[in-house]
Amino acid sequence: IMRKIFTLLTAALVALTMSAQVASGTCGNNLRWELTDKGILNIIGAQVPMTEFGEGNAPWKELAPQIKEVMMQSGTTIAAGAFADLPNLIDFSYTGPLLHSVGSHAFANCVALKAMYIASDSVPAVAPDAFEGMTLIENAQAGNYGSIDAFLYVPYPLIGTFLTEGSYS
Repeated sequence: IMRKIFTLLTAALVALTMSAQVASGTCGNNLRWELTDKGILNIIGAQVPMTEFGEGNAPWKELAPQIKEVMMQSGTTIAAGAFADLPNLIDFSYTGPLLHSVGSHAFANCVALKAMYIASDSVPAVAPDAFEGMTLIENAQAGNYGSIDAFLYVPYPLIGTFLTEGSYS
């Protein structure tokens, strides 16, 4: 029920914050990305794996300074380096039903990242260095699992920093 409510709220928020598209492209078979003028990177399409474009080669790499929020509504994987080195990324949310894996350096050096929400019906495999170079996240939720570290089994300094509610101490 919570996931359905979150999905509906996310859809309503997207509708309320309609903004102009700055750039777009593909990031998988029937999976596409769009960056809005408000700095929101939307990943939408089918429940398929994200293309492995190689670390540092995400199709939105040149737009990195503009990206403030990622809303991943589709896809079953987060590719290696997909969201690495986004200096202004503050918020990440995954609202798809099934996340299988988080690749190497997927969120490396996202030092501004303050909130992360993953609504998934499964526990994904996470590369040991997926969150390398990150600082504390203020608000981290993983569906019914509670804190992100309990959900992802992240072997990082993030372990032990989250309380049950997902906030940090």
